[in-house]
Amino acid sequence: MLTYSDVAATEAGIDHNLALSLVAIANGCSFFGRISSGYLAGRIGPFNVLIPWTVVAGLMTWIWPYATTSAAPVIVAMVIYGTASGAFVGIIATPLSHPAFGEQGDLGRRIGMLFTLCAIGALCGTPISGAIHTAAGGYKAVGWYAGALQRARVILFYQIGLVGKCFVLIRLLQAD
Repeated sequence: MLTYSDVAATEAGIDHNLALSLVAIANGCSFFGRISSGYLAGRIGPFNVLIPWTVVAGLMTWIWPYATTSAAPVIVAMVIYGTASGAFVGIIATPLSHPAFGEQGDLGRRIGMLFTLCAIGALCGTPISGAIHTAAGGYKAVGWYAGALQRARVILFYQIGLVGKCFVLIRLLQAD
């Protein structure tokens, strides 16, 4: 979404100067997501924060190609997406520190593997989205593709959270 938001807005006829500021608006709003997610994760758990914010990011990824009708909807979409993506970036590695996922000595390895997978997605996602844009002739298919990947991420987060809870339960049962 961030990669193509300015180009899509310019192609839709939105002022060029505003279109160039859209990424800065989203990045500025990510501050609020980063702060609130850390606070909430300490209270209700990181997966309970990651999943809803990732749902919001996915919805905004689906919506943004349709929001390029005028300046106000694009700005609102970027503010909401920026906040949601900031929450994701702020606590994505936090669940890995839970004892259910392994010893603390392996934390660096787990975080390295996580960010390696994230880098692969970041490196491959933009060219794939560009190919989809070229083939479909617009950004709506790109939004659906990226939004579907966000949905897959939500499903994986939910399943990983369940696996972690199962490991905790097994360890508790073994302790008795």
